Amino acid sequence: MSGRPRICFLVRSLGRGGAERQALLLADRLAGRGWDVHVLSFYDLPPAGPVPAPGPAVSVAALGKKGRWDTLGFLFKLVRAINRVRPHILHPYLPLPNAVAALVRPWLDAGRLVWGVRATRPPWRDYDWGYGAVYGLERLLSGFPDLIIANSVEAGRSLRRRAFRTRKIDVIENGIDTAAFRRDAEGREQVRRDWGILPGQRLIGLVGRIDPMKGHEVFLHAAQLALQKRGDLRFACIGDDPLGLRAGLQGLAVRLDLGGRLQWSEGRNDMPRVYSALDVLCSASVYGEGFSNAVGEAMACEVPCVVTDVGDSARIVGDTGAVVPPGRADALAEAWLAPAPEASPELGRRARIRVQERFSVDRLVASTDRALRNLLS
Repeated sequence: MSGRPRICFLVRSLGRGGAERQALLLADRLAGRGWDVHVLSFYDLPPAGPVPAPGPAVSVAALGKKGRWDTLGFLFKLVRAINRVRPHILHPYLPLPNAVAALVRPWLDAGRLVWGVRATRPPWRDYDWGYGAVYGLERLLSGFPDLIIANSVEAGRSLRRRAFRTRKIDVIENGIDTAAFRRDAEGREQVRRDWGILPGQRLIGLVGRIDPMKGHEVFLHAAQLALQKRGDLRFACIGDDPLGLRAGLQGLAVRLDLGGRLQWSEGRNDMPRVYSALDVLCSASVYGEGFSNAVGEAMACEVPCVVTDVGDSARIVGDTGAVVPPGRADALAEAWLAPAPEASPELGRRARIRVQERFSVDRLVASTDRALRNLLS
């Protein structure tokens, strides 16, 4: 193929979600490797723009989808936008963009279709019918992509368990930008002051959108158990609330008598400061995880992690943190209490080194670049 290869990323939105951040990070780095890169978002861009903001070599456009039922007009806009780009690679991320790209492929002036799968299959009882329908449609259309890239070993296994029909599955794990995510001592103190965390208090945080898969209820019950043994603990839940579940969780926190010892925060754009404010990062997920960006980012900021054995979390943490069974509040509480505070700095340094060596952005970009060019050749 002569000239620069063109790639078009297709995402539902460009908010603060981990998959969206990975898509933007990869788009920016592929532009630096000679790709002509375009990003199309179903929904309007956030007021502050996408985070992280891609460089000027990346074209970003929003298609202005109005909601779930804005379908036919949106599909016409999507087809026109993709055909203006005429990408050699169309690379949607997540089930809805994956399924939509396969549905409209007969009308596209595009080359290869590469799906991005970022999670394992959740149980549908915790979600409305639309989620199950989209995941079912994704499986039904799984013979259309020329390649599926899974972001974790467990996501790749999940595809095979779900009998996806694709001809090829590659596992390319997420990459953590350790230049952006690093320890921020000054930011740590500022965030802790803002949240009223006193010197000597130990702050344990869960970072992630409020979603049944993330295990917030288990986290809150574990907090109650841990406080019975150590009164200087404080807790934080940081993440957006796309499903409107925060009020119910706040009611549970009141019933558990967590009171002023629990901080709630929307998702933020200064996450290195927030991670640095924590003494322990907890991933309490009960199912559905692929590669937890929150765990990798916290480790890059030298924060020890306690994680449930869901997705690739145990693989990410290795020997730099603790792994417990999912759904076990007692096991989480015990793991939070086990590490001696004086051991945290050394664990944190080892955690950052592990991310740099095993889950770097350079590895992500090089592996993806190679897989896509091989597909074109």
